[in-house]
Amino acid sequence: PGGEGDADKEGNVGQEEAACADFALWPSVDGGVTCSPCRALVLTEPYGGRCDRYCESFGHVCLGAAEEQEEDCNVKATYRCDESIPATSDMLCSCGLPPATSAPAPAPPT
Repeated sequence: PGGEGDADKEGNVGQEEAACADFALWPSVDGGVTCSPCRALVLTEPYGGRCDRYCESFGHVCLGAAEEQEEDCNVKATYRCDESIPATSDMLCSCGLPPATSAPAPAPPT
């Protein structure tokens, strides 16, 4: 009974996933449109239409990618983070801070 697809619609929204920089620090936000938590409407061109490249551009990791309906936060189609979103000038990217590591992992002893 019941599928798994809609598990994140309600319930635990905003617990863990809201760890990201202030929207003022996000580059290339289209028209200042931001959606909570940690999702914004951003320009595709500088990033090849890929949210993973967008999020990495300011030290974040991609949590989700989508095409918006009409310059807003409503999702028309969802994509993988490493997938290029075709034929659109902007995209909805969800970005989060990478898992807490204060320094790069030390090289294993030789």
